[in-house]
Amino acid sequence: MAKKKKTSHFDSAFVKMDGIKVYKSNIDDVTNKPNSKTEVEMKLGQKIGYNLEEKKCKVELALALSLLQADKTTIASASFEASFHFQVSNMDDLLDSSPESIEIDPALPAHLVGMSYSTFRGIVFERLAGTQFRNFVLPVINPYEVLKEK
Repeated sequence: MAKKKKTSHFDSAFVKMDGIKVYKSNIDDVTNKPNSKTEVEMKLGQKIGYNLEEKKCKVELALALSLLQADKTTIASASFEASFHFQVSNMDDLLDSSPESIEIDPALPAHLVGMSYSTFRGIVFERLAGTQFRNFVLPVINPYEVLKEK
C-alpha cells in the first residue's frame, strides 16, 4: 500500500526575514585579462538551524567561485558567506512531533533556502561588479536538490 503524502502547511505569508549578515566577502581578482574563453566553477554549501521554541530559523550559505581559463588555470576567485535569519509565526503547524522525534515539514527548509539564495544572488552580483566576474549571474537552483547535497 502506498504511503499517503502529507499536505504541507507551509505558507510564506507566515515567514518574516529578520536579518542578513554577510560575514565573508573575498575577491581575488587578478589584473591580467584572460587569454582564452573562461568558465566559472561554483561550489555552494548550506546549513540550517532551528530554534523551535522561539519559532526562528537561520540559513547559512557559503559560496566559492573560480574563474578558469580553458587550460583550467584559475585567474580569479571569490568566496562569500552569509546568514539569513527568519521568524516563522506558524512554526507549530510545520512540525510533526512524536515522543521519539520531531519532523519538520520539508517545504520549510526548501523555501528558506530558496529565499536566502535568491537574496544572496543579488548580494553576490552587486559585489562582483567591476571584477572579472562582472557578467556572471548565479544560476537559479532547485532548493530541494540543494538540501539533498550534504
